[in-house]
Amino acid sequence: ATGAWTCDMESLLDIALPVMPQRGQMLALKQPAAPLALKHIIFGEAIYLAPKNDGTIVVGATREDAGFEKHLTAGGIAWLLATAIRLLPGLAGAAIDQMWAGLRPKTPDNLPILGKASRWQNVTLAVGHGSIGVALSAITGKSIAELVVTGNVPALLAPFSAERFAVNDLRYA
Repeated sequence: ATGAWTCDMESLLDIALPVMPQRGQMLALKQPAAPLALKHIIFGEAIYLAPKNDGTIVVGATREDAGFEKHLTAGGIAWLLATAIRLLPGLAGAAIDQMWAGLRPKTPDNLPILGKASRWQNVTLAVGHGSIGVALSAITGKSIAELVVTGNVPALLAPFSAERFAVNDLRYA
């Protein structure tokens, strides 16, 4: 569970993985009164709108290569608001409830690293999911559990091995 800080594993276990932090800025809007009353998640081309039980709508998220900086930016928040309003114009009058930013683990090809670490028999990797970590959590957990319990690599995991980043016999993990 090292997330965006996976690079720290190199000094601890001599495991180098191409995982870097990606900043995601998000905000929550107070849902305007009916008739808008959003009840389902809406996925736009670049963002999502997710209604919550407390009446807010979460608008997410930016995907920024900003190192370990997780401060909010005027540009990021402005982009989220403009994109959300283009997707759902009724949000133009919504009040901003809160804003926040976090860091996600990202790989160069934007796909997670899943499977055993080649140098360590007792280290299993499940990192680099980026902005889709929550969406992939159930299938990742099921597949990694199968790997740990049986010792066999499920076919689903094979394409996500850290070995895909090996260059000229220099291997990751």
